[in-house]
Amino acid sequence: MNYLRLIKDDFIQKEYEKLAYKTIVSDLIVDNIQGIKRAVDLEYWSDERDFARFGNFVPGNFYIFLYNGEKVTQRKEAYHDKVPVILALGVGENEKKMKYVYGLNFNLLPGITRAVILQEINDCDKIFFEENIYKEHSKNRHVFSEKVLKMLQPDGGLSFIKLIAEKYKIDKNSFAFRRYYLSRIEKYRMIDIWQWKYLPFLEYREGIRGAEIKKIQSMNAKTAR
Repeated sequence: MNYLRLIKDDFIQKEYEKLAYKTIVSDLIVDNIQGIKRAVDLEYWSDERDFARFGNFVPGNFYIFLYNGEKVTQRKEAYHDKVPVILALGVGENEKKMKYVYGLNFNLLPGITRAVILQEINDCDKIFFEENIYKEHSKNRHVFSEKVLKMLQPDGGLSFIKLIAEKYKIDKNSFAFRRYYLSRIEKYRMIDIWQWKYLPFLEYREGIRGAEIKKIQSMNAKTAR
């Protein structure tokens, strides 16, 4: 998949913006559509050999959920992070034993930055993403990329963040890198790999939330094109 080519195609951009909101937000969160052709419930993965230790959030995969968290700010811009779409980088526990997942919130990045990061993940394991994934889907099962997992572990994605920051001039201290406490998460869903192509095009153009997101995206828009 060439995500950079997709993001630069005006026709695809118009079509995929419509499909992005429908397949990721409407289908998964609003209508809660299930099944092998949609993102699965996270418990499905609880017995996967190398991935079970991460619980519901496997690093290198994307998730969407409802989050009952407090309002956060970046450079005096306030934002309620109610429906994060994150690239999971790891899981952890704070000093109060509260468990959390931390990752990169794609909502708070411009489309070109999302495409760049997706391309880096894809290129890390081209055989898996371009060949093996389709073979496994034909067997009615889902799989994870072990190469991507190893790239993000054991340092919780810090090396990956540094790579992205240096290679594409993305601020590693960006507001988009956040932790989400599991006790405040509801209705979480994994975004299936076949839906990843829509991620650069997921936009919120209307209402106050859309305006807030646009402001923060502009702050984080340092990606080299």
